[in-house]
Amino acid sequence: MEPLFEFLLHVVFEAIGYAFADGAGGGLVRVLGLRSRHPVALFFGCLFWGVLCGALSVWLHPEWVLRSFPLRIIATIALPLGNGLVLAWLGRRRAAAGKPVQVATFANGVAFAAPMSLARLLFCS
Repeated sequence: MEPLFEFLLHVVFEAIGYAFADGAGGGLVRVLGLRSRHPVALFFGCLFWGVLCGALSVWLHPEWVLRSFPLRIIATIALPLGNGLVLAWLGRRRAAAGKPVQVATFANGVAFAAPMSLARLLFCS
């Protein structure tokens, strides 16, 4: 039950972050004066929102749901990779449907989830 709750907490904050990641990437594109949404700008937008959502998740729920330290390490590694895989899958589906793929890449999924997972590992009690 604990891993499921930790996963759901992570998913909620990821959903919040993805809602803003495209906006952060677009804002960075405008600041840098680029004409279109550059993949590097979107990557750093995802990274930025991952850090913010990680800090927010620690502030809102400063305790680990997982009591076992080895499970915490596994979650810190597996959740960003799983998030990247899911986002890559969604990106492929969007591309196949002819829709634009902006944030939905493996790298952006990991860039968002890794700092969030790392913040929870380092700062949660």
